[in-house]
Amino acid sequence: MRGTGAAMWPRSGGDAQLMKQTGPSEAGARVIAAGLPYLVADTDMSDASWVGRLRAQTSETGRRGLYLLLRQDGVPSATITCTDLAQTTDDELRRAAKAALANAAVAGGGVGARPSVTVCICTYGRPSGLRSLFDSLLHQEDSEFDVLVVDNTAIPSAEVQAVVEMYAERLDVRLAHQPIKGLSNARNRAVEEARSDVVAWIDDDEEADVAWIQQIRRAFADSTVDCVCGRMIPARIENEAHLLFEQFGGHNKGAAARPHQFHRSTLGRRLYYPLPAFGSGGNMAIRTEVIRGLPQFDAFLGAGAPCPGGEDTLFFTQLLEAGKRLIFEPSVVTWHHHRETEDELTQQLMSYGRGLGGYYAALLLGRPSRLLALMALLPRAIIDQMHPNSLRNNTASARLTSLRVGNRRAVIDGAATYFRLRRAQRSTASRRVGP
Repeated sequence: MRGTGAAMWPRSGGDAQLMKQTGPSEAGARVIAAGLPYLVADTDMSDASWVGRLRAQTSETGRRGLYLLLRQDGVPSATITCTDLAQTTDDELRRAAKAALANAAVAGGGVGARPSVTVCICTYGRPSGLRSLFDSLLHQEDSEFDVLVVDNTAIPSAEVQAVVEMYAERLDVRLAHQPIKGLSNARNRAVEEARSDVVAWIDDDEEADVAWIQQIRRAFADSTVDCVCGRMIPARIENEAHLLFEQFGGHNKGAAARPHQFHRSTLGRRLYYPLPAFGSGGNMAIRTEVIRGLPQFDAFLGAGAPCPGGEDTLFFTQLLEAGKRLIFEPSVVTWHHHRETEDELTQQLMSYGRGLGGYYAALLLGRPSRLLALMALLPRAIIDQMHPNSLRNNTASARLTSLRVGNRRAVIDGAATYFRLRRAQRSTASRRVGP
């Protein structure tokens, strides 16, 4: 099992054409540009022989590149990558690891009460992914939690039911059904059903790191923390689609290797653009009493909705506008299975774009007074998105440029779709009231 001891655990197999080398570097940067296929592994730095073990695994699996999660006393702390391990010396690997750990930190936690945790999984047509996720939950270092699965198919899925029953003797798991399609609807049902102090969300295309529950609970020992988000790192980097997603920004989009606190008083207009690196809905945990005091997840946003994304971003914005405190804690780690083909990746990124456009439309319609703040940010957004020498564009390949252009067009489409849906909703409501 990955992350259960000092030895590194290889997470990938298969092969692909090997590409040119670059040196080791902190993962998440734009330098992950070659090296397919990657060995994706993790190791604890207490193991003095970690480099030798890495060499042996590379030889056994035919890997060329490396994506490595570094642990300190079992706690996920930093990541490094290189694109040709054979051309990288042992000293270079050790220096890269030392530099990455020097930039990393873990939040101190607190001395508050130990909160109970419900793991919420909203699933739609991925029974095999659900099994892999359950397997990862069985190996948690902290096993005190319950699991709630929300089946979002129109008719209850016999396959999902079978998976839940398969694990029922080993996990405290129960099943709920939300027939109305859309991740936001499924999330809202989960909030109704949750019975613990903290709701921890994870998707059915992820696996939980062995320290996931432990680190979530440690973060919430600080009674002033309302929401915790963590890193979603790749479970496999086998092909161009996996690589392109990481180059596009992955799920972390510039999030730092150190814990970071977000609060309305410190963000101001930066709450809206560029969006703070507060994490993603696929790896977030919220105090149940807090989430029940905020607006429900927007049913027009999120996977399966007309604007298939952005429901988590809107939630984070509403949370911070309500004066709540969110922390990004990089030691709270999940492993994400990226889309397998470039067509699937393109569809995913277009969905994210439409969701982001829907998010900005929801901001305006929800509180028109936000318009001035958003307009003040528009010049910066245009430069960032369009100028060839901006940080977003100056290292982009032709394929990445194409994906980003499509993503930007999808943002416009998503905003228009959201405005149209809300207008139709108001029109329907007015007809129902009538004279």
